[in-house]
Amino acid sequence: MKCIYKNNISELNKLAEDIKIFGRKYAIAYEDLYNINLCIDEVLTNIIYYGYEDHQPHSIEIELIALQNSIEIIIRDNGKPFNPLREAIPPKINVCLEERQEGGLGIYFVKQLMDALSYHREGDYNILKMTKYHTSK
Repeated sequence: MKCIYKNNISELNKLAEDIKIFGRKYAIAYEDLYNINLCIDEVLTNIIYYGYEDHQPHSIEIELIALQNSIEIIIRDNGKPFNPLREAIPPKINVCLEERQEGGLGIYFVKQLMDALSYHREGDYNILKMTKYHTSK
């Protein structure tokens, strides 16, 4: 299933609905689907807020591929080059809340919840691939 989203935060509702439809079609367990939605939502939000230096409309492509025991998610955007696997600042999770900076946990959660991650730049496009092993309902 391939979907195109605008670089507008209102698209997160459409994303959640598309993921529900995908989950029903392939009988993905609720917990796995929840984690997939959380991770895609986080990445899409980051692209919308930080990926573009202009205020023009852009399209972000998200492809969900159901394999026998896993879901592959490919996110493709033409924002500024950014490898979240290397460039995202790791959060300081072992300090008290008062000492922590706001934000920074999103990519950390993506790394914890996904089973495999890869990034590459292809021409003008960032391509993030996430894999989640799943169980069926």
